[in-house]
Amino acid sequence: MIKKILPSIAMLLLVFASMNSNAQIAYKFSASSGTYTPLVSPTQAAMTACVTGNSATDDGFKNNITIPFSFKFNGIAYTKTHVCSNGFMAFGTALVTTPAATGFYYSNGDLPGSFASDTLARPIIAPFWTDLDVQTSPTGGISYKTLGTTPNRIFTMQWNNVLWDFGATTGCLSFQVILHETTNVIDFVYNREAGSTFSSYTNSLSAVIGIAAKARGLVNFMSLQDISA
Repeated sequence: MIKKILPSIAMLLLVFASMNSNAQIAYKFSASSGTYTPLVSPTQAAMTACVTGNSATDDGFKNNITIPFSFKFNGIAYTKTHVCSNGFMAFGTALVTTPAATGFYYSNGDLPGSFASDTLARPIIAPFWTDLDVQTSPTGGISYKTLGTTPNRIFTMQWNNVLWDFGATTGCLSFQVILHETTNVIDFVYNREAGSTFSSYTNSLSAVIGIAAKARGLVNFMSLQDISA
């Protein structure tokens, strides 16, 4: 769990499989810094509200986004993904609108969450799982794009200029998940934007960066304790 805004330079977190397994998580993390590259002319994800009474930008999802190649996550191949405004992607059952009381769409500081309802959506990739608002175009939103040629294409999902927590007034962070064809490497890439957070929870803002397998339990997820090297 991280408890501070990311530095102004981009941060790249590489997540790669150390073995081919569909049981417990078998990945390693590696961090580096570099230049954040926003997507040019991506496809915008039209969001549906996932929590009754909340807006689609605050708590929203888009199901069955096509990955134009077979991407193996934890040994299983996927060609579709579901994305949530609150900083995660899922490969399991399509996301649904739920009463706010279920709380699935919030991380609550624990990957993969504190609610049994997340089991159907697993496995999960969470570059920044917390209560976010992706605003609206053109300055915010979720979008995606595929670049490159077979067998080395990359599929990028992008959360742009997001509000960190529902009380924020300006976007402070952009981040991406990049899926690599053939190697099945996952990149988490981050960039601090010009905005700042403003929330009743300013002193306790947190987010989860991690990945979760299909099954629940301690051996089936990995998350960072902080954002240091």
